[in-house]
Amino acid sequence: MSDSKNTKEISRKEGEKKKKILISDPEPFIRDTLKIKFASKGLQVIMANTGRDTVRMAAKHTPAIILMEIDYQDLDGFRICQLLKGHKTTAHIPIVVLTKLDDTPERRFTFGPYVKEFMTKPFSPREVARATERVIREEQK
Repeated sequence: MSDSKNTKEISRKEGEKKKKILISDPEPFIRDTLKIKFASKGLQVIMANTGRDTVRMAAKHTPAIILMEIDYQDLDGFRICQLLKGHKTTAHIPIVVLTKLDDTPERRFTFGPYVKEFMTKPFSPREVARATERVIREEQK
């Protein structure tokens, strides 16, 4: 495990398993970009490219956090959040939305009960990492 300050902020103590992050986006470039960023911070990265895969991978791997798009062809993002928060295995996992859809007050209101952070594309990988780190720290309190 790296000795850098940023890695220590979001990864567990030496000797413990790495924290997992589930990155879900239909665009391979987005998934790969974020995978590189979070792997360099010491997180174990799990990836999904559909709504159904997001729900399945979250239940299988129980990540510390889910970073996901809400615009999928197979499942609506709101339904994905309902499924995740309605299952005892995944209900506690914080969700960060990173979406190409416009950030509107209505959308924030709709996703508010389910989502800890709502971000829009285009994005800075550094800003996404900071937001994700903040959510993880808040959840550990």
